[in-house]
Amino acid sequence: MPVHVVSATEDHSLRVHQYHVEDMARVRVRKFCEIEDREVRSDEIGKGFGLTKTQVIPISDQERRNLPLPAAKGLEIHGFVPWESIDALRIGEGYHPQPDGPVAAKPYELPRQVLQRSSRAAVTKFAWSGRERLGLLRVLDDVIVLHARANGTTSASPTATECPLSRQPCAIRCGVAVVREC
Repeated sequence: MPVHVVSATEDHSLRVHQYHVEDMARVRVRKFCEIEDREVRSDEIGKGFGLTKTQVIPISDQERRNLPLPAAKGLEIHGFVPWESIDALRIGEGYHPQPDGPVAAKPYELPRQVLQRSSRAAVTKFAWSGRERLGLLRVLDDVIVLHARANGTTSASPTATECPLSRQPCAIRCGVAVVREC
């Protein structure tokens, strides 16, 4: 299902910062090179895979972008579970996957209606910040919600997506039947 993600939550948490008691100045974290024992600028910092404590294989941002992630272009649905079987404490922040262009409206709409009518959640794989992750898809207020991780937030207002598929009840009934068989 080709999608892009929009946050479904608004963060209302209080931000606490560290400060120097004497003059109330903010305390910052500085990055130091362990070998040279000096502070380094962000343009001097690279990324790499640590093989051992002393051996690192460097990887550029371009190489990271080119790493093959099967779920990098959308969401892959791998199974279905009854919504009632999910522990609410184990699911987290919600995001609204939006169809990525007009061509994606139909692949978005069918799972939305199937999940809504079957009272199931879909176990999905997706790419986020260069990593493949597992998540849950469910329908809330006629919109698909992707749950990624737990956090103390409140719900934002979703927007529904219109699609001509909603006038094809046969495809939706078949999809609900398939999901109930899983």
